[in-house]
Amino acid sequence: MNIATEALKQSTLYASSIQGGNIDYDSFKYDLEKSYPNIYKDRHVAKEFTGLKNASLGSSDSTEVSAFGLAREMYLKTTISYVTPSVDANQVCNVAQHLYKAIISRVALLNSSREIAQIYGDTMQWRAISRNNRGEKMKWLLAGKHNLQLNAKALQVVEENLANEIICGDAVTQTITFYTDLPWSFLHGKFQSDDGKKTSALGNFRFLETCRVLVETAPAHEVVTGVGTGTGAITDLKIDKMELVVNYDIPESSDMMQIENQYSLDVPLSVLVGNEVLTETEVAATASSTTHSVKVFNTNLAKGFVVCVHKTRDATAARRLAVKITSGESNGSDDLIVEPTSAALALAANKHAANPHMGQYHSIPATDDSRFGCDYKKVNALSIKSSGRVLFEADSYEQLLFCTTNMTNWLDVAAGNVREISQIMDKNSCNDVNFYWIPFCEKPNVNSFTGSLALKGLATCDVSVTFPSISGQKYKVKVYTIHHNIVSVDANSGRLIQSVSS
Repeated sequence: MNIATEALKQSTLYASSIQGGNIDYDSFKYDLEKSYPNIYKDRHVAKEFTGLKNASLGSSDSTEVSAFGLAREMYLKTTISYVTPSVDANQVCNVAQHLYKAIISRVALLNSSREIAQIYGDTMQWRAISRNNRGEKMKWLLAGKHNLQLNAKALQVVEENLANEIICGDAVTQTITFYTDLPWSFLHGKFQSDDGKKTSALGNFRFLETCRVLVETAPAHEVVTGVGTGTGAITDLKIDKMELVVNYDIPESSDMMQIENQYSLDVPLSVLVGNEVLTETEVAATASSTTHSVKVFNTNLAKGFVVCVHKTRDATAARRLAVKITSGESNGSDDLIVEPTSAALALAANKHAANPHMGQYHSIPATDDSRFGCDYKKVNALSIKSSGRVLFEADSYEQLLFCTTNMTNWLDVAAGNVREISQIMDKNSCNDVNFYWIPFCEKPNVNSFTGSLALKGLATCDVSVTFPSISGQKYKVKVYTIHHNIVSVDANSGRLIQSVSS
């Protein structure tokens, strides 16, 4: 030991490095962290929605949030039910992938009638697949029924299979319960706050006159669809129950007073959080590749853009895909379902053995139909320009991967998935992870400035995307601006107000 330590002292490099007492003794010092306030964690406090129990979906309703404690996590618990057709015991219904967000069009947090924050279904899916912690990611994906297997009644083995499979036939009433995480920017998360305790001013709903959560649901055909509108259609599709569930930190009263002392009415307190705004357009394709530009006019301070493209989701396409799921053509299993010649059977068996995972991807190449929630198109080029100046440009799918994968954790979306991203697209170049995050920041958390794009200083932003298409089909091109937002405690009333961030 002495030989080693004395030898180090002979090093001029070491001697230079420790000049001025530049030695880290703190690493060896025992230092007890400060204790937390006296906090009780109240879990799963539920409030039921009342106006969403209808057969058509495509509606909206809100419920009040209990005003006690500090909200640390918020989610929806939803139960839907429908009756499957009895015309064919082997008929399979088309149930959307990522069901937890398929039912959501938009969710907003309201202070009385004024919106403080909003989240869209697409960005819910983007945030869910972007979690760094794989265990945390899979917890929400599994609870959200992100990839229910679509099977005919003939494949049913035991009743417990209904937990992971959708079985149709013989007028079965199918009931599905799933959970939707509400990733508000002030709660802890990758593209949210890096410390939900410090941004919990928004979670202290005692500062709001009446805090409500508004849920706008998607049309029924985007959730579950049968093979037709007559005897093959599902019936009685409805929301049986929807609950808003909140996990709270409830400090002891004296500790709560100390926490709230920072909200002085003499000096307004502002909290930096985030929000999002959607800009979308529809384009009719005229060729096998389409280039379309979306003009972004908002003046927010942009943390980055989330870009995604999917075919316009209509009921006709959903029913058309349900027919192909039943026949097996949607995932290529039809050559195994229909008894072929021995040579054809051998070819089919070899084909499915070589690529067994593709059985879960349902698509129709001729009409570019893919299972909703797994219908996001591959983007082959993307650029962002303002007044002719290039702010960002990627001329290939691979360059987009280089830009986004350090923040967007695409891989391992499915349990046991060890495939590369290029191997998990369906026949239409679609999958459930084709979201493109174009960052103007160093870190993803919205409660810190690590670089942004001041849209107020630009005339407009033109976001141009190139994607595979089928002539005559319509597509939605969406640009979500994830931006910084300021929420302040009003000096006169003590109420939370939203400030313009630009």
